[in-house]
Amino acid sequence: SFCQSGNEDHAMSGLLSKYKDVVLQHSELINNLESLARSGLLLLPGRFRDEEVRSEGIMSIIALVSLFNDVIVVKDRLRQGKDQTPSGVALPPPYALATVQWISAFRSIELFIEIFAASRLGPKRKWTPIFIIESLKALLRLYLLWKTNGNMLVHQDVPSRETTATLQSKLSPSPRPVLVSPDPPRPVNDTFLPLIENDTSDASSPKPRPRKTLLDASNGNAIDPAAPSTVSTMMSLLPPPSPPDVLRKVIGEILYILRPLLYIILLRVYGRRSWRPWVVSFLSDMGSRACWGAASSLPLLEQDELSRRQNEWLYYLLRPPFFEKLIGDRALDKFQTNVERVPLLGALMGIALDYVRVYRTHYFYTSAS
Repeated sequence: SFCQSGNEDHAMSGLLSKYKDVVLQHSELINNLESLARSGLLLLPGRFRDEEVRSEGIMSIIALVSLFNDVIVVKDRLRQGKDQTPSGVALPPPYALATVQWISAFRSIELFIEIFAASRLGPKRKWTPIFIIESLKALLRLYLLWKTNGNMLVHQDVPSRETTATLQSKLSPSPRPVLVSPDPPRPVNDTFLPLIENDTSDASSPKPRPRKTLLDASNGNAIDPAAPSTVSTMMSLLPPPSPPDVLRKVIGEILYILRPLLYIILLRVYGRRSWRPWVVSFLSDMGSRACWGAASSLPLLEQDELSRRQNEWLYYLLRPPFFEKLIGDRALDKFQTNVERVPLLGALMGIALDYVRVYRTHYFYTSAS
């Protein structure tokens, strides 16, 4: 039986290896199929009614499979010593990848768990699994914050495969990475992935000792730090040093991480009609942003992350009680009635407003971290 178990493990390892090869060789095709499946589910009749639990469950399965494929591609690029996707999106460093994978996995299934809990447990008891998911994500982010010595959490999702951007980079004669600043030259991930720069100092001065480099998982060989083709993309296995004013910035990140938990607790204590959850949540986001100071003084990845977080503040318009008391369904109905007179615009706005009405009914659409 021991030999049989060993043969089965070897067979499974062989199948997994072949699957990884297929994903790497046909990444664009697989990504297109996943996108087609997601788009098809969005157009299903009853997507937000009777079949919502089933369709959202299928959507979560697709998201997990897509995440698994994304991790295969990311690990392959890290194994090659690359720190970004072909379109210039920074990759999570090796020491953070496992934690980022778990955060992405929870985000892939959280909406399905909320909808399933609401249908089986009721609208009041659904808050228990919601709070558990947000607590697990908060613990993972706190661990990541400790692991990165108090630096901003710029990596919270596994980068997805980007077929359009990849094709554009292949066709463009002089592609420009999205996150790279041409002047002065610096690494795209200057928070997490420091470069080993060429030494231009005097020959007699002591030279810095190279830090550990990324190991090739397939053969155990390290990337040669002296190789000219890899010196500009060398990735450190060690976390970055703490940022200036680390205490203030750690407080800012903790406010950002704990904001969803505070919101859920206050929402359960005071109810949807109270302004306390909304105000405390918004003040937490604003306080977190204020702790990081001027965005222009931060690395490019941190600027991009701050911009992403501020864009999510628009969801406050849909959260209770702001929407109910200051906008309301009547305003949406009146607006929809006015735009229906324009044929194409009316149809598009009708679909968009239907999504707005649905998004307001689920926590993870408008309030999740």
